[in-house]
Amino acid sequence: MTSSSKTLLNYVLTDFVAAIVGWLSFTALRFHLMSDMKEMADVHSLQEFLMFPDVWIGQVCFPIFFVFIFYLSGYYNNLSIKSRLQELLTTLVSTLIGCIVIFFAIIVNDKIPDRSGNYELVCAMWLIMTISVYLPRFLIINTTARRIRRGEIKINT
Repeated sequence: MTSSSKTLLNYVLTDFVAAIVGWLSFTALRFHLMSDMKEMADVHSLQEFLMFPDVWIGQVCFPIFFVFIFYLSGYYNNLSIKSRLQELLTTLVSTLIGCIVIFFAIIVNDKIPDRSGNYELVCAMWLIMTISVYLPRFLIINTTARRIRRGEIKINT
């Protein structure tokens, strides 16, 4: 396996795990904020809620969806030279697009009386997904920059 394919695999796996963590955090927040939904589904604990098949399907599908969005945004192109600012902007935009798609596909159909709760949920989802994805990316970029400064990684110019 070449160095560039290892780097690509590292980025994809890191994004996938970060998206899993972010989506699980959002699911837990959604459970706690949606008291009407809990009563309708007769769910009394987060553990019960996490055992629903729909939650499991979402826990697998949504991280794959986010990695696909990151791929479409061009994030996995040119992995050796990345700017922290460009990284942040790419993460902000791609997670926003993913969250808007999920909002219109899933969340907007929630049976809740107050629609303003939906907007709070999508903002919370965007914030959670952005933080959970950007932090590992930031660490990878800093580690790579440190290795370049030490001369461990060389870039042809």
